[in-house]
Amino acid sequence: MQTHTAGFVIADKADCRVIAMRGILTAEAGIWLQEDVKKELTRGLAFLVIDLTGVTRLPTTAIGRLLVIDGLCRKYACRMMLVNAGPEIRSILSLIGLDREMAVFDSYEEVLRAAHVPFFRRRGTARQAETDAPRG
Repeated sequence: MQTHTAGFVIADKADCRVIAMRGILTAEAGIWLQEDVKKELTRGLAFLVIDLTGVTRLPTTAIGRLLVIDGLCRKYACRMMLVNAGPEIRSILSLIGLDREMAVFDSYEEVLRAAHVPFFRRRGTARQAETDAPRG
């Protein structure tokens, strides 16, 4: 399921939520994002992934919202992860120390490894991926 709301594209998968941000996170969109995440957390969300691929600017209001959302996630035993920050955004996160406070990754492969989710490179059919999986 995908929803387009307030400049975000949201894809839901079981106990993980992926939010792809675009453009500049405004104060209004940040409030919407925080409230939406809070609802999901009460339903047992285990992972929140915020994809920063489309982010062109990260104002201080957005940084504050990310900190609040990270705090909410910790309160509900959910792990928030940021992924695909461009060089400018990554530099901002590093400059203010958020890359040490929050989980920041360069790719979804890194996110999956950090979340301990098996990742298989697609070599052909789904059956081939199953046969490539380690046997226990």
